[in-house]
Amino acid sequence: MFQGKEAGVSFPIWLLNQILHQHIPFRVNLTESDLLFSNMAYLNNISRKCDFETDFWVTKRGKIKNCVVENLSDTALVNEIKRVVSMSRNWKASRENGKKVTSSLAFSISLNTKGDLVMLDEGPKWGEPDKRFYGKRYNLTRYIHQVAMHIYSKNSYSVEKIEYPVNASPVLGSIKFSFIVDKEGYFSNLKYADDLYHRQIAPIITGQMFPGRLFSTEVKWAPAILDGKPVSVQVKAIIDYDSNEFSWDCFVLDEE
Repeated sequence: MFQGKEAGVSFPIWLLNQILHQHIPFRVNLTESDLLFSNMAYLNNISRKCDFETDFWVTKRGKIKNCVVENLSDTALVNEIKRVVSMSRNWKASRENGKKVTSSLAFSISLNTKGDLVMLDEGPKWGEPDKRFYGKRYNLTRYIHQVAMHIYSKNSYSVEKIEYPVNASPVLGSIKFSFIVDKEGYFSNLKYADDLYHRQIAPIITGQMFPGRLFSTEVKWAPAILDGKPVSVQVKAIIDYDSNEFSWDCFVLDEE
């Protein structure tokens, strides 16, 4: 996954993208995304910056061992960083005299957030698994990926899983959208804006509002869980067809 000579640049970017749900490629491994991408959310919209260091061993077999995170007081964030790092795919081991060896790597990383971070017990999930039509619930990464793919394919008539098309017709521009999933699991307040070329977005969005589809208010979501209790959240997403990537943020709503 990473080589020592390039990790100094690529690894910090990769880690921050995983933690903050940024620059997720359309070709994302959907199975892996269920595990790697975190349930981090924001309690407010007050931007923050923190600097921390992480170091760990890369064994001669490319496995991560003994991950340590320093200069962070947030235990939940420290544990999440360790989890994501430890689950990263095999690294390319260092070599000495032509042989693979275990090596130590250290990184200084700046984390810029859009608010105060909190770790959800579980993020909101789309779909009703007791209905044969869905099969399983989608986490937010999987859900937004499917929204992107349905817009790509102009498919507003189903919610069947669509992979990244091999010979896709060109789509340029981006779409921003937001919605709320309340603590009862109800979807509402869908808002969107786009600057897409070669796509009329309104018919696709409207088509996905029908019962059972991706933007349907009748589909009962699994709500977000925080400290053992369901909470309402607002999700904000950007789908960028110029770079074939998407990003998303989740904000816990204050209902008092």
